[in-house]
Amino acid sequence: MLQSVWLGWSLLQSLPRLVNKRPFTGYLYRSLFPATLILALVVGYFLVQSFFIVNTVMFTENLELLPNIDMLRGKNILLLQEKDVIEALTKTNYQLASLYVEKILPSTFILKPRYRTSVAQIVQGNHVFVIDGNGIVFMSSILRVSNIPMIEADVDKLSVGSKFEEIYTSSVFQALVELQHVGISIKHVLIKNKEEIVFISDDGLIISSTTISPQKLATSLQIMLRGLKIEGKKPSSIDVRFDKPIIHF
Repeated sequence: MLQSVWLGWSLLQSLPRLVNKRPFTGYLYRSLFPATLILALVVGYFLVQSFFIVNTVMFTENLELLPNIDMLRGKNILLLQEKDVIEALTKTNYQLASLYVEKILPSTFILKPRYRTSVAQIVQGNHVFVIDGNGIVFMSSILRVSNIPMIEADVDKLSVGSKFEEIYTSSVFQALVELQHVGISIKHVLIKNKEEIVFISDDGLIISSTTISPQKLATSLQIMLRGLKIEGKKPSSIDVRFDKPIIHF
């Protein structure tokens, strides 16, 4: 293609010299130059169009969760903006936390998606809604998901894409992430109100509230449980809502 463009450009550059030498050729030049230029532009346009058509889409994660990926193929890569591609692929795909898009000319797209992680689940009616660490409902099922805690709470009707109240995002869902990081496994969470949130674990009941940061909750519990284990004690409940935690055996 580049050789054709170069040849066409060389011919156009040589035409003025022919005009000065031969009057008849000059007449033809003045008559045909506009048509030749238009033809060259049209041919160049179609060559560019075919050269920059997307024919390869590479990805770093599960392709099945990107159902709209075929929208890229057959399009001109020069006319596709990264932000528009991200919006089109993530608009109704709530399983995606983020998407990085990279264009490699002449015809390749690289997609690097980051998917949401299941942190908890809650049952409403016949549906099980799966929630991530930011309190966003990103998936629904008719079956319960294994190995993630069940939430019991009186909340408004949920749907995929909806979000829990901001006050519970930190105190419940981010707290679950932090507790998991320090090795404390939670099986069930009972949200009674803003002042009383009960985490049920193998180490007993953990009673918290919305005023306690998830990092502080996880760190203090890790230290307490480690000390109690050294002493050979197993608590039935730990209430961390006070300056001095209340431990029952």
